[in-house]
Amino acid sequence: MNVRDPRVIAGIALALALVIGGAIWLSRRPSTTDGAGPTAGEGPSAGAPEQAQASSTPYDTKQQLEVEQEKPRAPALVVDVLNPSAVRTAIFENSWLQTAGAAPLGRGYLGSWAAFLGSARGDVGLSGAGLVRDAIVDALVQAPVRVVLFEGDTPLPPALITASTPTTSTALHALTLALQRGGFIVDACPGETAEVADAGVVEAVDGGEPPPPRTKQRFEIVRWVVAEHDLYLADTRGRIVLARSPRAVVNGVCTTLPELTPAPGVDVQLRPQVAGLGRPADVLTRMLGLGGDVSLSWKVEGARLVPVGIGASVLHADRLDAAPLPATLLAAVPADTAVALAAGIKLPAKLDEQSLAAAWGEGGMGEAGKTRTVIALWQPHGDPKAQTEVALLWSDPADKDALRALFSGKNAMSIDEVCGGVALSSTVALLARLKATCKGTTPSLAFAEPPVVEGLKAAQSVSLLVDFGAVATALLEEGWRAERAAQGAAVKDRDKALPSEIDDAKKLLDQLPRQGLVGTKSGTTLQPRGYSS
Repeated sequence: MNVRDPRVIAGIALALALVIGGAIWLSRRPSTTDGAGPTAGEGPSAGAPEQAQASSTPYDTKQQLEVEQEKPRAPALVVDVLNPSAVRTAIFENSWLQTAGAAPLGRGYLGSWAAFLGSARGDVGLSGAGLVRDAIVDALVQAPVRVVLFEGDTPLPPALITASTPTTSTALHALTLALQRGGFIVDACPGETAEVADAGVVEAVDGGEPPPPRTKQRFEIVRWVVAEHDLYLADTRGRIVLARSPRAVVNGVCTTLPELTPAPGVDVQLRPQVAGLGRPADVLTRMLGLGGDVSLSWKVEGARLVPVGIGASVLHADRLDAAPLPATLLAAVPADTAVALAAGIKLPAKLDEQSLAAAWGEGGMGEAGKTRTVIALWQPHGDPKAQTEVALLWSDPADKDALRALFSGKNAMSIDEVCGGVALSSTVALLARLKATCKGTTPSLAFAEPPVVEGLKAAQSVSLLVDFGAVATALLEEGWRAERAAQGAAVKDRDKALPSEIDDAKKLLDQLPRQGLVGTKSGTTLQPRGYSS
């Protein structure tokens, strides 16, 4: 572990935080030829047009899909909707979502997908009243639904996975009869050895090439088309998988998923997978002494999704403490902080790379650890060229020199004493903000909404605070300005006041709540607790 690199700190701060926004943000990535082509390998496809059969082709004709991966992609993030009926009701009855959906913000978010989901059932050959959206949702609320984001540097759309029950399969088969426009045949999952099911002679059809022999591992992927949008579906191996590309469906069918872990009073769980997330998640869990079963949970109350908290098994109880966040440290956290991850960590009395490596190794510290409260702050940006803004607030000022040494190097962080602790920042500007907040020049998180302040002051071992309004508005405004810059707008034009539709969207997004998820060590587990503004 290279603790000198501020990107590691960014990863630690975000390993849990990113899963919240990531599932939503990545799921609406625009379609690319790389994601939708006819090849299930990792490289670029030959192009999206090859995936679509001509209109004269029979609707149930399927192409062979060559699988070039050596193994299925592992899950990186899994969102388990344990009570899909309750979540569906909350979504459809939530007044904010109704307002946002009718506003330019919602129409722009959905884009042309609104035509797909908003098509009348009768217009696409389905029986009954209502919309295509209702038909799909009705079919998928019979059992828990899982949204899976996969590992890997090459973008791959998320896959929606649910159990293949008779009711769900029958409903989706009816949709397939109306929406199918071809599809694909897959001989075997990545890494599987394809076994021929029938070794007999397979004759050619109409004088053409004979089809390949059928394999025991074979499954089919159906292509749905409505309003010029494609969705891909497989119902096989006990799973129903729905995604925006056939490659995502292949991985959804073939990957190994963690077992569902229903819990009383929990309707939605977000479960980061350490193996799929890579080094930052591994560093975080080892540092905190947690197992690989970390989960962030929410429940439905009326038409709202409210936080339940963070749960996990505690493998090394000597690495984690349970205490309120120090008031002096909270006084340095700006009130408009977008994402904050805090932990009470037990560390060696003397900090250096050797003592930390020993403490986080199999042998442990070998001595009573000293508790430090650490708060990692992150400010997301909608401009991909913007400098990463991440900071670390450290409760023990005696560790300043050790921290300076640990975070030295080519990516050295700015460091200073702030509010009786130590602050490290990836930018000078962010460090200045922390100092100004400590002095009272700008508001601090200590004066946030009463439920938030109460939540911060209660005993906790690990906590995650996300201001969804601050995250969304920053991404929107900076993304719009970055897009203007990419289009060649002059600097003076880029910095002008926002257009009314962007300003209205910011006001709407700013209504989103600030939510806190907490885990407090109790024996060998983290006990979850949540709060919201």
